[in-house]
Amino acid sequence: YRVGGKTGSAEKPGGTAGYRRTALVSTFAAAFPMDRPRYVVIAMLDEPRGTVASSYQRTAAWNAAPIVGRLVPRIGPLIGVRLSILSRKTLGGLQTDLESRVLNAAGEPVPGLYAAGEVAGFGGGGVHGWNALEGTFLGGCIFSGRAAGRSAAQSPSRA
Repeated sequence: YRVGGKTGSAEKPGGTAGYRRTALVSTFAAAFPMDRPRYVVIAMLDEPRGTVASSYQRTAAWNAAPIVGRLVPRIGPLIGVRLSILSRKTLGGLQTDLESRVLNAAGEPVPGLYAAGEVAGFGGGGVHGWNALEGTFLGGCIFSGRAAGRSAAQSPSRA
């Protein structure tokens, strides 16, 4: 079976002003089997602590998602659902500029290569900054997708 899911990490409100940067709620919601979803599993952790195993990260990709990742394979066989493996998410990786062009190691655009969504520098720099909270990705996905589409459409190398 294939499992689909979404992580979310949010800072908790900080009383009279703003949010408490050290107090998170981390959530992972999963549905399976994805070809005909019948089950939902949600793991939510209130103020999780980073550990050596999580590289001291406290966001849902490091704590809530692995809990579901260990739980669902144990539940699946009991309800007659077969496991198949697929990638969960990237949480960044490619450096991009404001036009969603992928940058090489020297910081120069790679001709004709654009990135949008989570792969476009979430949590790893680029247009989305460092350590972006996972719950903020939808706006970034929409923005970077629009920027990538516009840039590709205006590219002189377009065939």
